[in-house]
Amino acid sequence: MRSSSKPSIWKGQCASKMPRRVRELFTSTLRSNSIFIGFTDEQVNETLDSLFLKEIQPNQQVIQQNVVGDKMYFVESGACKSTVGELIYRAGDLFGELALMYNSPRNSTVIAIEQTRLWALDRTTYRRIVASGGGDASSSNLQWEAVERAFYAHAGDDRRLTVDELRGMLMELFGIELNHRDSTGQSVLDMMLDALDGDASGDVDIDELSAAWRTWFGGAIRPVRCLVIIDVQNDFIDGTLALKNCPAGEDGAVVVPVINQMRAEYEFDYTAISLDWHPERHCSFWECARAGDFPAPLHPSQDAARVREAELFDDVTLTAPDGKSPMKQTLWPRHCVRNTWGAACHKDLVVREGDIIVHKGTDPGIDSYSCVFDNGKYKDTGLLEKLRKRGVTHVYLCGLATDVCVAFSALHMAEAGFVTTVVMDGCAGVDRSQIEQRCALMVEGGVQLVYSRELRSLMASASLRDALVAASRIRLVKKQVLSVAYESGHAGRAKPSGKDVRQG
Repeated sequence: MRSSSKPSIWKGQCASKMPRRVRELFTSTLRSNSIFIGFTDEQVNETLDSLFLKEIQPNQQVIQQNVVGDKMYFVESGACKSTVGELIYRAGDLFGELALMYNSPRNSTVIAIEQTRLWALDRTTYRRIVASGGGDASSSNLQWEAVERAFYAHAGDDRRLTVDELRGMLMELFGIELNHRDSTGQSVLDMMLDALDGDASGDVDIDELSAAWRTWFGGAIRPVRCLVIIDVQNDFIDGTLALKNCPAGEDGAVVVPVINQMRAEYEFDYTAISLDWHPERHCSFWECARAGDFPAPLHPSQDAARVREAELFDDVTLTAPDGKSPMKQTLWPRHCVRNTWGAACHKDLVVREGDIIVHKGTDPGIDSYSCVFDNGKYKDTGLLEKLRKRGVTHVYLCGLATDVCVAFSALHMAEAGFVTTVVMDGCAGVDRSQIEQRCALMVEGGVQLVYSRELRSLMASASLRDALVAASRIRLVKKQVLSVAYESGHAGRAKPSGKDVRQG
């Protein structure tokens, strides 16, 4: 019979009519596969109940290489052959499982070599069943146990993975061999090793694997997405620091309907909202400087008389909380004083019960552009802990202002290992030239810049390689990008020095 690339006819028989022996066989197969590790008994049964039968004829094509698919197949009887690796799938085997996680092209063609009965599971059903488990900590721990077992099964006597050992572990976990090269000619396997290898030793230990699992590596298997809304507050829209009165002339109000539409249209697992939340006296306030009131002491290099004559948006040099380091500070009009109208969210912004709320800029002696750390990275805001506790892997930032709080929040998120995206039409900025500079800085740091209309396809195409590319840039962010930002006087982190525990 001729090979056919046309989809076979669904028989319409659901798994409720599946023979008991087949159900028992598939239960064993399912529990031994990494993408189902941590499923409860209820999730296992729901998965089996969702399968549908396909009758495949000899020489009939089941899946086609380089064509996007959304189904995984269990083999009840018969046999299928993969064109990559000459693998044969027989009763009790499954194949095509990566399609349940990623909207990416198949890596091989699979053809039936005899009369075959297959049971199929589609991506939408799989993701619904995964979500029904609640993503609790016990499920995440069980997933990590599977990765940990694979590590020790393939690591040498030194308990470290070489390139070849990593290849074996990934084959066990993902069912694919990373033998190909990317468009630049770099080995994808070497890229993976480099991303996992935190200490640049040339191999990977269990601590490095665990750190990657908590961020980009685990996120590649089961992404958890958080929309992060930055400082959409009255003072930045119609108040003392309204962006429409700043050099770029961008109206902060235009981001509100974009953000609300994203919340309505896209399936974010969580939403976090950051708020500038300053005391009445704050080191960033021009009014305090003009009055000679310095919540953060002037640095000895700074002339006090000149500070009292400073204009709005001038930079001055203050003393950091360590009592000695110079700290550049832009002088802004008094804004977002806690518990005032100016600090409240815009009236039309959708805020829901259960949203994660984080306050920043609460210390009078140091500013906090980022929603993650203060500008010297002396203290964090608590947001990282909240996101990691919830297993968040992908963050999507929007809000005010593009070139200040959004930019440095994004750099810190990327540095922390999150797959980080900034939604540009959900942002507005202060200064046009500075917006361009900070956007270039974000791109260099591994942050994706997109428009809200692109989110659906971006989310659908999330893949292991996407996460790998982001992770491979983490070292660049730490060593180069943020140090450049520091020298510009708007670091969002302290200048690296010695063994300072504040280093990322």
